[in-house]
Amino acid sequence: MEISAIIIVQFICSLGLFFLLRNFYTTYFNKKGENQATKEDIAEITKEVENVKKIFNDQNTILNAKLSFQNQHALNLRNAEREALIDFNKKLSAWLQYIYSYKIKIITENNIYSAEGFYDELEKREYEYQLAYGHIQLFISNENILKHSENMVSVIKDLSQKYVSTNGILLFYYKQQLYLRTEKKEYTDFDSDCLRTMHKFFNSTPELKEKIDLQHKQLISFIRGRIKELNARESDETD
Repeated sequence: MEISAIIIVQFICSLGLFFLLRNFYTTYFNKKGENQATKEDIAEITKEVENVKKIFNDQNTILNAKLSFQNQHALNLRNAEREALIDFNKKLSAWLQYIYSYKIKIITENNIYSAEGFYDELEKREYEYQLAYGHIQLFISNENILKHSENMVSVIKDLSQKYVSTNGILLFYYKQQLYLRTEKKEYTDFDSDCLRTMHKFFNSTPELKEKIDLQHKQLISFIRGRIKELNARESDETD
């Protein structure tokens, strides 16, 4: 579109140059007579023509430079938005995948460290997502992406809270067992308490996961649509 504008402007300038020179020659030859031009007159005409051509070329160069700058600026913004959208989905997927991949199970000495580090890692993934979300807000005006991501994140937080609370309870049971052992006592209900807590967790999470997966697919569809729109604009401006 901007290249077409350049062509139109160049055509108008060329047309203006044509009429300017035609009027100049008409006036000149009316005064001098068609066969009376001297060498000095021809030199003067040539000088005027060159001056007009120089003005036209200078203005055309300035116009091309401005349009080139505007095109490059728009291209940089589109590239930045494209990268922001890709990074946004990457951070969202990483956060979600970390939650899904964490195994809720009875705590033992073999998995105590991963269980204790779960909450900190979860916070880190959410923080990285929030940064990416803030980044896309600088660019996009697509309300579908913003609104849909907010709704999805609300459900993800509900799910992550179930992971955190269940993991915390299982950690408490494990540490309670260790304490009782130092007191030469047995935590006789350890296994049953853990299994009951895990059973409650496994019954409450499938519906949330199903809802999140559906919303994530829809969000990816919106993101793809926006990227396709950016690519189409770029293609139109280079035609």
